[in-house]
Amino acid sequence: MSFTTLDEDIVLEILKLGDIYTVLTVSAINKSLHHLALTKQLWLSLIESDTFRAPPDLPPHNRETLKSYSSEELISLIKRTASTRAPLGRVAVSHQFFLDLGIQIRHARLFPGARYMVLRSTTRDNLELYDAWSGQHVWTNVTDRPSSCEIDFVPGFAIARVLIAHIGYTLHVEEIDLTTGASREIFSLGFVTKRFRSLCSIVGDFFLYSLAPLYVSSKLVLVNWRTSTYVVLGHEPSRTALIPGYIVTTYPGSDAPRQQLLTVTSLSAYSPHWKPLTQRNLTGQLTLCTVPPQPS
Repeated sequence: MSFTTLDEDIVLEILKLGDIYTVLTVSAINKSLHHLALTKQLWLSLIESDTFRAPPDLPPHNRETLKSYSSEELISLIKRTASTRAPLGRVAVSHQFFLDLGIQIRHARLFPGARYMVLRSTTRDNLELYDAWSGQHVWTNVTDRPSSCEIDFVPGFAIARVLIAHIGYTLHVEEIDLTTGASREIFSLGFVTKRFRSLCSIVGDFFLYSLAPLYVSSKLVLVNWRTSTYVVLGHEPSRTALIPGYIVTTYPGSDAPRQQLLTVTSLSAYSPHWKPLTQRNLTGQLTLCTVPPQPS
């Protein structure tokens, strides 16, 4: 079906996966997409993304000002920022802050919204979560093994859910109160995973992680952590994104010129295929042929 026949909320979530240039390009296709591309919430999301960071005229502690802007004012802000970029070969600093942590950092990752960041020191494998705007330490995951994480910030609440993978490989989810730093484990895989490759994302009740290739193809495991169930997907990790309520996938068409095709699949379409996590064989596989894309 046509991309333009998707529900508006789905299209907006897909547009949030892109960058500012992509959204402006899509807005020129037709009137319907132009209307969606002017949605205020979309532009707030784009400004807060990793690819844009905080604009130079609005340092992080003035973020509330952004919410009072109209869509047109947000777009104008972006245009002014783009026109003041440094010459080629120089890095334009939009905003800088200093964190006196007392440790040497070997890895830092700033999450969408440009507020919270995860750090690792050169001497410990702990994951340290900081509020970059205030410089306050929020939370620590104590571990003696290398680990990776993905974070989902719960809309409307000062709560984050952190999906953590330890070399070993175990997976668990912790829920953090971003105000107090208190945390609790809300999900644990319960067994050592096999063929684990990397974490992909966590959104709401679901998270994705990839399996190392067996022979030729890679696979993704979609887990509902709240119900402790899973399905295995035959999608390439680099071509799949998890958005609220849906999975977005691109794949090459079978006919020349083999253009990239986009499918949006409702998570409810997997209902007949969920398996309890106590079944560890992970031999099931779903492909685009067995689960239809989101109907119009």
